[in-house]
Formats: sequence, C-alpha cells, structure tokens
Amino acid sequence: MSVVIDSHGTFLGKRGRSLYIKPSEGSPSRRSLYNLTEVIVMANCSISSQAIELLAQNGIPLVMIRSGQPYAIVHPFFNHGTVHTRREQLNAYNDFRGGHLARAFVLGAQRNRQRMLQYWARNRQSNDSDIADELNRLAEMIGDIDVEGQCEIGTPNMMRQTLMSLEAQAAKLYFTGLQMVVQEDFGFTGRAKRPSTDPVNAMLSYGYAILYSRILTAISACGLEPFAGYLHADRSGKPSLVLDMVEEFRQVAIDRTVIKLLSLKQVSLDGFEQDGSRVIMDQTTKRTLVTAILKTIESEVKITGTKSMSLSRLFQSQARLLVRFLLGKESVYEPYTFRW
Repeated sequence: MSVVIDSHGTFLGKRGRSLYIKPSEGSPSRRSLYNLTEVIVMANCSISSQAIELLAQNGIPLVMIRSGQPYAIVHPFFNHGTVHTRREQLNAYNDFRGGHLARAFVLGAQRNRQRMLQYWARNRQSNDSDIADELNRLAEMIGDIDVEGQCEIGTPNMMRQTLMSLEAQAAKLYFTGLQMVVQEDFGFTGRAKRPSTDPVNAMLSYGYAILYSRILTAISACGLEPFAGYLHADRSGKPSLVLDMVEEFRQVAIDRTVIKLLSLKQVSLDGFEQDGSRVIMDQTTKRTLVTAILKTIESEVKITGTKSMSLSRLFQSQARLLVRFLLGKESVYEPYTFRW
C-alpha cells in the first residue's frame, strides 16, 4: 500500500521504526512500514533526513510529484539495475527496438481504450449502440497499428509523427465514448488537462499522477532510465519512459476506478469547488478517490484466460519484460491487454 501526502504544510518524520505524519491542521499519526510499498508526495511539505533514511533502509521509494507528473524519486542504490540495461535502453532509440516499443505502447493504449468502452457498454442498462461508432473506429485504428513485420518499422524518430497522430485521434474518440458513460450533471465533455475544468477531469488528472508514481517506481527498480523514452519525445524534466508505459494502464487503473465511483454515487458534485479556472476536489472526495485507486492497483486482473495478477505486480512484470526485450532475451514487447 501507499502513503499519499497531498496536504500543504505536512511534516514527514520518523518515530522509532515508524513514519510520523503531522499535517498542518489536525492530529499527527504514525504509519508502520509493514506492507508499505511507496510514499507519494503531491504537495509542499517538509521531510526529515531520518525519514528518508528509514525509507531507504527498508527499500521503500519516495516519489515526488508536481503538476500531475513525477519529477524525482528517492530509492536505495541497490534497486538500480545493471549498467548494461541502461546502455541498451539508450542504444535502442536508434534501431528497430525503439520503433517496436513506440508502436507497442500506442497499440496497448488503443486496445485497452476499445476494451474499456466495450466493458462499460456491456454493463450499461441502456442500449449500447450510441458508442458503437467509436468502438468501430478504434478497431480500425488498431488495425492500422497492428501490422506484420513490426521489427522492421524503423526508429522512433521515423514513426513518432504517425503514431502520435493516431494516438490523438483515438484519444478523442475514446473520450467521446466516455462522455456517454458519465452522468450529464458532471459536465464532462472531453479530456481537459491543465486546468481540469470539471469534476471528472479533476479526478482523472489526480489519478494519473498516482499511476505515474507507480510506473516510475517499477521502471526505476529495474534499472531503467525514466527520462529516456521512445514514443514521447525527449525534453528536459519530462519522464518520457514513464509517460510511454503509462499508456497501457490508464484505462484499467484510473478510468475504470473513476467511472465506478461515479456509477456507485460514492462521489457527488458537493465534493468539488471552482478555484479560478479549474475545478478541485475537497479533502473527503480526494481521500475517497485515493482509497479506491490504491485498492484497484492492489486488486487482481486477468493476464490470460486462467492467470491473474495484481496491477502492482503487473507494473513490475511489464518493466521486467521491457528490460528482457532490450537485452535480446525476448523477441517482442507485448503490451498488457485488459480482460474481464
């Protein structure tokens, strides 16, 4: 499980063998290290060197997030992989492996968008013909990406413009379908990142930030460089590989959780407020969302017809598969596909 620090002015320290958490308002608390997988910091806070040392000694990463994206991770040196892994990761950018991975990340996202819309349509009481067009068009795009001879498709630079164009078109179709699932009261008309202009986008952005931290932890533990991706272009301060790998998990980890909370009426419009041009969650809604997301991440999903695995383990498994592909121990990188 994770500890999420999202209140400004919080102090994170150490008391004995436990974390000591003192918010700016309210009573302090302690958190045992038992079953703790990471600490996620999403607000301005103070952290003692003793707390950092305690986390490092127990192999628990500390992830720092700002504006919805991770910008730093603190973890023990022994979590680093071999130098050979990073050499191959960087070399792969200039050969077919980089192109294969860029294509695989987009393919994974497309498949899971289509499957998630099918999943929601199947569980709706009303007729699902209103999202049939989006499903069909997404299927056509998947066909455009899923071609034979993928290992000869070239470098990321040669493919990025085409792949990102397909990605943008598919995202628009997906969120059109998602709009049909969300109750009209929440005012969702499509994805709005910065700022979040409605409650659904506020929840999605917050959830994606938690997902980024989990993927960052997984790839860092495998010795990969988080800022050297293939689909997303290099840019200072941009964790490109994190953004790449997140593509295949957004729908099953975050979107599914948000829609479930809305469908079960576990969040309401009263839990949101307008802050200038953006919509923000109150603390109760935020806690409800975090609890639900962490529960989803620890729950099992189908990998094959008979095999299941928790999403948290799957993040690690996909990161290890990426390493094996880069080192030539696997011939392909197969993105995760949602099943139910």
